[in-house]
Amino acid sequence: MKNPVRGEIEVEFGERQVTLKLTANAMCMLEEKTDRPLGQILADFENLVKHPEKVKIADLRVIFWATMLEDWPEATVRDAGDLMASLEGGWMPVLADLMRAGFGAMAGGEGK
Repeated sequence: MKNPVRGEIEVEFGERQVTLKLTANAMCMLEEKTDRPLGQILADFENLVKHPEKVKIADLRVIFWATMLEDWPEATVRDAGDLMASLEGGWMPVLADLMRAGFGAMAGGEGK
């Protein structure tokens, strides 16, 4: 993790390092792109383990995209999908770490 106090996670994507961060702007982008409130998106994340049939992978890809934008403003949703596919060990652990880091940082903790 790049800066656990700030809720940042650094991942390798091809030749570049990308810092993922769940900021207020990222949360707004998530809501705008999915046309759903953040609470519903987070419920989908929680359903990933218990009820995977209720989860749209496209919405999870948007989480990656929105969290990439602070570090890489020109990133596309397709870039986010490519990033997910390239993650060694899979994208689910990174997404879980990202949510813990982001919401831990917002709660005044150290995230993960």
